[in-house]
Amino acid sequence: MALLNWNQPYAPNLRTGYGGYYELGGKSGLVGPTFASGAILFACQFKPVATLGWTPRMQLKWLKINALTTTAFGAAQAVDLQLFKCRGFTAADSAGSALVPAAGDQKKQSGYSNSLFVGGGDIRIAATATLTAGTRTPEAVAQANVMHFWSGAIGAAPPSPTFFEFDEHHVPMTFVSGEGFEIQNGTAFGGTGVVQFWIDMGWMEENLDGTQGW
Repeated sequence: MALLNWNQPYAPNLRTGYGGYYELGGKSGLVGPTFASGAILFACQFKPVATLGWTPRMQLKWLKINALTTTAFGAAQAVDLQLFKCRGFTAADSAGSALVPAAGDQKKQSGYSNSLFVGGGDIRIAATATLTAGTRTPEAVAQANVMHFWSGAIGAAPPSPTFFEFDEHHVPMTFVSGEGFEIQNGTAFGGTGVVQFWIDMGWMEENLDGTQGW
């Protein structure tokens, strides 16, 4: 039967009472000037509490990244970021600034359950230096190049934010408990260069079996 009271093609909590759609945004500190290749800018660990009585899954629906050079590099260079899926993510990264939702926050609609990041898992972004890696195994090859631009002078940045959207026509990245992703720096910052980053993300939480409550 068609659901006339829902404006989403997939309603994870309409009948079951758990899951939903969520969004958050955060910004880094002034990163540099010795931000190494492989340094971790952003980390998301999906690790809900183990006593839910059901098997949760997270779908990354979209990701947006913007940047601005705040201190000029000694010589113009590429600034580039890569996204790596991580498995065996049993201990969260540390340092930087935590972005974990509080109870009642980040919901796209008030009727959704609290995000499973409340009390479980971790989301964080670098302050002025790399995040400290937790216990996880990033894949050997990045799943996406999520930002790249040529930087030299103050104000150098991409012409517009880099935006990735995952939907029914672009298979989303999915994560079960103990998985997640990291965004790492591709090219080591040289000279005096400092960059600030802004990252926004939207995701869905659902039952692993795809139960929609239809």
